[in-house]
Amino acid sequence: MKTVINNTNQNSTRLNKTLIEQQSENLEGEKILGGKYTLFMRMNVVSGEADLYICTDTQGTRFVAKIYRRKDAVKPEVLETLRSLDSAYVAKIVDSGEYNAYPVIVLPYFRNGSLAGKTFDYGTIRNTIIPSVARGLKYLHENGIMHKDIKPSNLMISDDGERIEIIDFGISSVRDEGQSVLVTKTGLSPEYSAPETFNNVFLNESDYYSFGITLYELFTGGTPFSNMAGTLSADELAASASVQSIPFPESLAFPERLKLLIKGLTYRDLTHRNESDNPNRRWGWNEVERWMNDDNLPVPGETGNPNYGNFTAASSQGSTFSQAYDFRNAEGKTVRLQNLSEFVDAFGTNWKDGKKQVGRGFVSDFFREQKLRSVASLVLDCEDAGVTDEAYSKMLMDISAGEGEGVFYWNNRKISSIKEIAEYLNDNLLNGTASENEYGSVMSVINYWCELNHKDNELQALDRIRKISDAQGYDLRLRIISFSSFFCPAMRLKIGTGVFENVSELKSYADRLKKSAPQEYFKWIADNTGDIEVYGKYQQFNSLMNGFLADLRNENERKRREREERERKEEQERKRREEQERKRREEQERKRREREELLRKYSVGSVVEFGWYFIHNGNVEEPLKWRVLARENDCALLITEKCIDCKPYHQDIETITWEECTLRQWLNSYFLTTAFKPTEQDGILTVNLPNNAGNDTKDRIFLLSVDEATKYFRSDGDRSCEVTQYAKSRGAWASSWNTGYWWLRSRGSFSHFAAIVSNDGNFQGFGRYVGKAGASVRPALWLNIQVVNQP
Repeated sequence: MKTVINNTNQNSTRLNKTLIEQQSENLEGEKILGGKYTLFMRMNVVSGEADLYICTDTQGTRFVAKIYRRKDAVKPEVLETLRSLDSAYVAKIVDSGEYNAYPVIVLPYFRNGSLAGKTFDYGTIRNTIIPSVARGLKYLHENGIMHKDIKPSNLMISDDGERIEIIDFGISSVRDEGQSVLVTKTGLSPEYSAPETFNNVFLNESDYYSFGITLYELFTGGTPFSNMAGTLSADELAASASVQSIPFPESLAFPERLKLLIKGLTYRDLTHRNESDNPNRRWGWNEVERWMNDDNLPVPGETGNPNYGNFTAASSQGSTFSQAYDFRNAEGKTVRLQNLSEFVDAFGTNWKDGKKQVGRGFVSDFFREQKLRSVASLVLDCEDAGVTDEAYSKMLMDISAGEGEGVFYWNNRKISSIKEIAEYLNDNLLNGTASENEYGSVMSVINYWCELNHKDNELQALDRIRKISDAQGYDLRLRIISFSSFFCPAMRLKIGTGVFENVSELKSYADRLKKSAPQEYFKWIADNTGDIEVYGKYQQFNSLMNGFLADLRNENERKRREREERERKEEQERKRREEQERKRREEQERKRREREELLRKYSVGSVVEFGWYFIHNGNVEEPLKWRVLARENDCALLITEKCIDCKPYHQDIETITWEECTLRQWLNSYFLTTAFKPTEQDGILTVNLPNNAGNDTKDRIFLLSVDEATKYFRSDGDRSCEVTQYAKSRGAWASSWNTGYWWLRSRGSFSHFAAIVSNDGNFQGFGRYVGKAGASVRPALWLNIQVVNQP
């Protein structure tokens, strides 16, 4: 493998003292990158290569600006690669440039901070931190970038708290395909660094080593050798760590799965790094992915590990535990489980808590420690299936089958017959908690239970019920009623909101209602026809349900005859209304077509004529052309297609705002009355204008602000504007391409400056003197297009 050597000094780099002092002065209040960002708070973060500031853009959004202390700190090709990154787990570079010739990058601001100084439970580390960082490293490495400094302070918590994002990645370590990189120790964090980095060699595996040390710290609050920090220097401390195995004192109570991952990530020997099938190699993405999928992996450098390998053979120790399993049941009491029978019963009758124990890996770890590998394998299968109710029930059944008969548990119940589960499903149907998922899971577990315990008669009955249900369709109610009525004929029934203990109770209720309140009786049948028809599909309910439906049909026939007579009398009135409606629709369609044509005329980007003004000379007014910049319903934002006049922003060179300037007065008086007829003026709206200096104003004719000129034009070229002959005769400057610069209403960098757009469409944010000659006027207005286009 070809090695690329960093040409800088390979000893620990020291920054030039003068340079540090020059770049470390407090820059709060400074504007950087063309004024796009304002530095307002220096961050109290130790960094050997840069100063960090919280900054805001013109919209007030917070970012972090990193201003480097070396002019050559970031190579252009590196920056180009970094700006192309796009991953949810890698902080994206928002912007970049220079400040006083020193490189600057702008990063997102994370309001939740980093992982530094924090510890987390295993669940958070397992489900959030590990997947985020691993996928971030995979993405960086796939794009040829090595991070070189993975540690808690470089791992940021996303604003929604759902993932981790990596920052400070690969500033000098973009590599070509198939190459490793030799670098200096600048920015290195020794206590997290892999052994090979002390020889100035960085590999992808080096980042995973740092990741392992980071996970150790996030669980314990300290790095593995932090107890030696008072006696050794940072380099000596890291060098010592590089030749020792990571210690896992019993007092730390490390989960076995986390310990396994850290051991794999921090394996020191890189001899076999290119042998993908060799178990004695430091772990990278492939192994971390398998770990996240709960695969069984051997620890590099360890043989005969009892926690990994084939779990299929039963242990010779039997079902009695060498150490009790402490289980906190639903009543909040801790029960000490001594054997598999006690375990199965406790976990079957404490369903929710048992599933949590399995999902968190405590149960599989316990059985591995007990060397009950076949049981551990069953638990791991349940974990792999996501600890669903179905997988959990089958797991308990399989475990108990090893002790004799497989016991059927479901949702805190110990089931001894299919009748019990049929009653359970029927109760769920009656109280509205039945679900497709649970029904399918229960049916699968029942079949599994019957097959496991050789209940052949029950299996035949279940097969018949399945065929009946398939013939009736896939409605959940049909399937539950079919199943429940077969195994418990005296089942309860639910018609609408009423629940009846049996068919006799239902019949008595219907007879009383029919006699005392016939109309309520018919309404009850009509409102609950669906339920009545469902039960009517089964023989024991058929006669009664068909009687209800026949009563309703007779009543409906009587009402039908009455309705036909009433409809005959209403027919003529209906036809009259139809004719009126036809005429109304025709008129509506005519207006719709007219409106569509008007909206097409004023579509964004189109050019329309509105008003009259001097174009070629000051003697003859000509139609004034406007470009449509935006449209909101019937209102359109227009700006003149060309610069039409030449006026100073203000007659005097003094501190001035848009509210007070003479150009605003001219636009809303002389220009308004000269260019537009009274009927045209009626369509020009008065709008509220936000201003970056002075008060907001209400104007009919106005100039665009910097923000509006940015929003409504696609590019600099789109903002570039020609100057009319009349405007040039009034003193407007024009380039050789006949383009000029035009005023914006926003204040410039000084109180007597106003912003402008240059002849090539660029913004000149610092602006020009308000009394400066030669600038053109390009008016804008909001127009009600319906008012000015009335017939």
